[in-house]
Amino acid sequence: MKTIVIAAQKGGAGKTTLARNLAVAASQDGRDVLCLDLDPQGSLRAWWEGRDADAPSTLDRDPAPDVLRATLNAAQAQFDLCIIDTPPAAPEWLTEALGAADLVLIPVRPSPDDLRAVGATIAAVNAARVPFAFALSQPPPAPKSPTKPPAPWRNMAVSRRSISRNGSAMRKPGQRGRVSPKQPTTRQGPRLPLSGTM
Repeated sequence: MKTIVIAAQKGGAGKTTLARNLAVAASQDGRDVLCLDLDPQGSLRAWWEGRDADAPSTLDRDPAPDVLRATLNAAQAQFDLCIIDTPPAAPEWLTEALGAADLVLIPVRPSPDDLRAVGATIAAVNAARVPFAFALSQPPPAPKSPTKPPAPWRNMAVSRRSISRNGSAMRKPGQRGRVSPKQPTTRQGPRLPLSGTM
């Protein structure tokens, strides 16, 4: 059984939302998933109790942090994955809980406050000596029609002519009659990378 601990010392980062979405997705993928809620607020458990579906699973009671490893050892034969939600503070037992993980996922919102607060979580994860990854949480929606194109496209010309699926030119809006495709020119636009990031 693999164990993923969701941890962030800042409240409102999206830990419980990430935990339940991962648990449901893994269950729908055919995995036997166990959810444990170590947050005294109990949001993950309350969500589970309000569900009609049997999967993902949870225990009758969430374990106390000092018996977490024993609980995970007992669940090993029955589950493929355990997802653990943690509180937004740094209780003394957090390093022990982090140490039980195969992976710690740190949800972080793209805000200055969240980015400043993530250092304490990284320090706790490093103290536990476990691998971690960030999950971008609650990003702002992309603009529907940007007023200014992103930097790589600012100097590119925009064609007023649509191109059909087979590459031939199509009519401009409101244009009638036959349209012949424009002859290709030897001038090349900026080259965009085929892989990697921009």
